[in-house]
Amino acid sequence: MTLRLTGVITWAVLQTVGISTLSFAQASDLVFISLNPCVVFDTRPSFGGEGSLDAEEERSFHVVGSTSDFAGQGGTAGGCGVPAWNGGSPVARAVLINYVAIAPQGAGQLKAWAFDKTEPAQGALVNYQALTPAMNNSNAVVTELSQTAEGLDIKVRARSAPTDVRGVVLGYFSQDHITGVIAGTGLTGGGTEGTVTLALADAGIGVQQLEPLVAPPGIAISAGTTSAGWTPAPPGPTGSTGATGATGNVGQQRTGPERPGFLVSTIASELGFESYSSATIGVDGLGLIAYYDESNGDLKVTHCADVGCTKGTTATVDGAGNVGLNPSITIGTDGLGLIAYFKGAPSGQLKVAHCLDVVCSSATSSILEGGFSAGNASSSITIGSDGLPLVSYYISSVGDLRVAHCADMTCSTATLSTIDAVNIAGQSNSIAIGRDGLGLISYSDFITQDLKVAHCSNLSCTAATVTTLDSTGIVGGDTSLAIGADGLGLIAYNDTTNERLKVAHCSNVVCSSATLTTIAGQVGTAASPSLAIGSDGLGLIAYHDVARSELRVAHCGSVHCATSSVATIDSEGTVGNNPSVTIGSDGFGLISYRDSSAFGLKVAHLSNVMGVPHYRRR
Repeated sequence: MTLRLTGVITWAVLQTVGISTLSFAQASDLVFISLNPCVVFDTRPSFGGEGSLDAEEERSFHVVGSTSDFAGQGGTAGGCGVPAWNGGSPVARAVLINYVAIAPQGAGQLKAWAFDKTEPAQGALVNYQALTPAMNNSNAVVTELSQTAEGLDIKVRARSAPTDVRGVVLGYFSQDHITGVIAGTGLTGGGTEGTVTLALADAGIGVQQLEPLVAPPGIAISAGTTSAGWTPAPPGPTGSTGATGATGNVGQQRTGPERPGFLVSTIASELGFESYSSATIGVDGLGLIAYYDESNGDLKVTHCADVGCTKGTTATVDGAGNVGLNPSITIGTDGLGLIAYFKGAPSGQLKVAHCLDVVCSSATSSILEGGFSAGNASSSITIGSDGLPLVSYYISSVGDLRVAHCADMTCSTATLSTIDAVNIAGQSNSIAIGRDGLGLISYSDFITQDLKVAHCSNLSCTAATVTTLDSTGIVGGDTSLAIGADGLGLIAYNDTTNERLKVAHCSNVVCSSATLTTIAGQVGTAASPSLAIGSDGLGLIAYHDVARSELRVAHCGSVHCATSSVATIDSEGTVGNNPSVTIGSDGFGLISYRDSSAFGLKVAHLSNVMGVPHYRRR
C-alpha cells in the first residue's frame, strides 16, 4: 500500500500529531516480492555443488540471507536477495523456486519442503525421466521456509532415480508489509486498502504539536481560510547602502542547444571496415561493448568509464586470429559478461567468451561448434529462465537456424539443436526470453524473404514452433527482438521492397501472429535496426539511414509501436552502420555503432528517452 501525504505536512508533524495505528499483515496474509532469477543451489560440481542426488537421497540447502556458504552449494555467492532473519524472527515465510532436474538417470520425482518440517506424504514438484537426447525438466513451486530457527532452510529429495538439481529463486513471500493506516488525533483520512490520503483535521495542530518542531528563527506559521503554512516574518528596516564592489569578469557566452538530445564519443579507431559491435550494461551500471577489430582479427571489449561512455578501458579477450565476427553480449547470472561470436576463415567456429571480471579485462573462451565456413554468420545470446546462456545462431554454409543451450554459466559446453532447417533460414537472428520463461527468436528466411519467429518448446530449446509473421515483399532482414512492457515480443526489421523500417508486435506469448507497423517519418532505406525497451516501457530503435549515411533513432509512442518519432543522432561522415542499443543505468539509450569514414567505433549516449534536443516530459 502507498502512504501519500498531502499539503505541507512533514513526517515530523505526523509524529507529533500521532498516527494511532499502522497495522501489519496477519500470518495468513502474505505478499509476494519478485526477484531477478538467481541460482541459489546447483548440485553439479562444476558449479560448486556436492554432486548429483542419489535415488532417495535427501539434501538440505540455505536460501535466506547473504552470509551462508551459497557458493559451496553451487549457488550465487552472497545469496539471492531473500531477506535474512531479523531480531530472531523470520522475514521470508516462503520462496518461489524453479526446480530443474538436470540429466536424470531414470524416472523419478523431486520433492521439497521446509527444513523444520517432515516430508509431505505426497506432492512431487518435478517429474523427470532419462531421455535421448537428454532433456531437463523444471517447475516453479512455492516452498515454505524453516520458521523455527536460523540455519538451513529447505530440504530436497530425489525419488526413485539419481539426478542433478538446480534451484533458481524467483521471489519470496513475507508478511512484513503495511495493511492499514489509521488517522490519529489531529488527522483525517487513512484506510485499510488501496492508496490512502492523510490530511490535517480542522484545529488539528495546536501549541502542543508545534513546540517539538522548533521553528527556524524568523519563520512563523500563518493560517488562512483554506490552508496553513510557514511564512517569513515581516522584514526589518533597510540598512544603508554599502560601497560599490569591483567589476567582475565577463561571463562566457553559451553556444549550442541548452539541452542536447545526445552526446557522441569515439572509443576506438583504425578497426577496419567490418567493426561490428554489441552493447550491454554491466552490474556496475556502466556500458560493456564487445566488438570485432578487423585490422587485427581480434575480439575486443571496452568497459565504459562513465554512464555516457565518453571514455573507457579496452582489452583483447580473444586474439586467436580472425575472431570476434558478429559478437553478441549479455550479462550472466554471475554478474560477468558473456559474448557469443564467430571465428572466420580458414576454419569457422561458434565461440563463447566468459569474462573473468566486471570490466572484462580477460576472458575464457569455448568452442561450441566448428569446422564450417563462417561466411554470413550471425548469433544472439541471452540468459534463460534456468540461469544458463542460450545462443541462437546461423551459419551460411549450413543454412539452418540453430540453438546452443549452455551446460553451465561459462558455457564451456552446450547442447546444439536445429530449429528451422526449411529453406535457408536463420539469418539476422535475435533471441529473448518471453514471459513464459521460454526463448523467442526472430529471423529471416533467405529463400522466401520472409520474417519468421520461433517459440522454443522447452528451456533448452531443443524444438520450437515456427511462424511466418510477414511475407509481403522482401522483408525480415536485420531483425532485432525484445520483450515489451506488456510481456509480448516486439521485433524491428527491414522492409527492403518498400525501403522502410517496420515493427511487428506479437499478439500472444508464442507470437503465432503479430500486428505490423511501418515506422512513420523514416524515408529511404533503413538498415541494421537494434531494439531495446526504454525506461518508459516503450521501444527504442537505433538504425542506419543508408540514404543519408546517418545514425537515427525511432522512439515508439505505444507498447505496440503504432506511432513513433524519429531523430537524427549522428550525421558526421558515413556513420550509423550496425548499431547496438541498450538502456543505461540512467534510463537513457546507449548506442554503439560503426564510423565507416574513420574506420572507428563510436558511442552515442541519449540525454532523454527519445534522443531529441530540448525534450522535457510534461
